[in-house]
Amino acid sequence: MQPDGFARLNRFHTGYRVGRVDDARHFSGGPFIELDNGHDFYAAQTLLAADGRRLLWAWLDMWESPMPSKAHHWCGMLGLPRELELRDERLHSFPARELTALRQQALPIETATCSDGHRRLPELAGDLLELEVRLDLAGCSQGRLGLALRCSEDGAEQTLLYYDARLHRLVLDRDRSGAGVDGQRSAALPRGSSGSSCACSSIARPSRCSPPMAASASAAASIHAPTASACACSPRPTTVV
Repeated sequence: MQPDGFARLNRFHTGYRVGRVDDARHFSGGPFIELDNGHDFYAAQTLLAADGRRLLWAWLDMWESPMPSKAHHWCGMLGLPRELELRDERLHSFPARELTALRQQALPIETATCSDGHRRLPELAGDLLELEVRLDLAGCSQGRLGLALRCSEDGAEQTLLYYDARLHRLVLDRDRSGAGVDGQRSAALPRGSSGSSCACSSIARPSRCSPPMAASASAAASIHAPTASACACSPRPTTVV
């Protein structure tokens, strides 16, 4: 399938169709919809939990694409498990509730204000963090608001996760992430979200931020188009932009 605007930018695609299968096993239904708008989401598999939930795992890498993990004798990794739920003919995905068992000490941070366009968050440190960030979009009619993640000390390397007011989209930018990966992926925010707030949950390691953003976190692995507010992220230091 060929790229179409912001959609289908990866070499291979994982998605779904919603419809019906008749007695003759003929399927009729809606269009193909990507399940994930991120860079590396491939070969997804599901299973049915004992309580009836449909759980999904996907491979966070893709053939014929850069695989930095090969230098360490690995070939990508499995992403975090997700719960799937069909709502209004769209498939939504959420971090599996079992992941909350991994939580340890909470590190609440008050509202981050940025007088000079960015703010570093030195209190965010550690090897693995779950970040829940809420961006206040009220009055955000231009520019970008978000986080710079997995930043090197000199700022040369960083991964950006931000709201683009002009596009009205949540963007993951890996152009300066290093390790041979690059490119941008994005998801449209739900209608009516402008002028309110955008929530983002992430599993990640900390980083440093740069000018076009505001909060704290670490490199993201995927953006979910259906929910646009749930982002599974991956790990390094943090700053507010």
